[in-house]
Amino acid sequence: MSILPPNQQSNQSRQILKQPKRLKSPKHLAKVASLGCILCGSPSQVHHIRTGQGMGLKASDFDTIPLCERHHTGKEGIHTCGSRVWQMRFGTEIELLEKTRELLDADSRETKIGHLPKK
Repeated sequence: MSILPPNQQSNQSRQILKQPKRLKSPKHLAKVASLGCILCGSPSQVHHIRTGQGMGLKASDFDTIPLCERHHTGKEGIHTCGSRVWQMRFGTEIELLEKTRELLDADSRETKIGHLPKK
């Protein structure tokens, strides 16, 4: 049995082979980055968590944590040390994602309260 090149596959087989679309939100990424590094508070970049992702797949923009260059790609970075060593030092990506979401929720509540009409 041979595998046909993509241009010769039927529409149905191409649909079966498609990867699910990941959710993208530049607005959410900007909010995450504005929090500052979840570990040290320095200006941050956005890290898409790898936990639960297959090889070569990028997480949704909603599964991101803010990391400074040092903790993202620098000497102590998750991409430099490897996720197992990094998570033993700083906590799991899931724990840090939960903390990030809590900070975003708190920030959202403060923004809403600040915009309530005065009585």
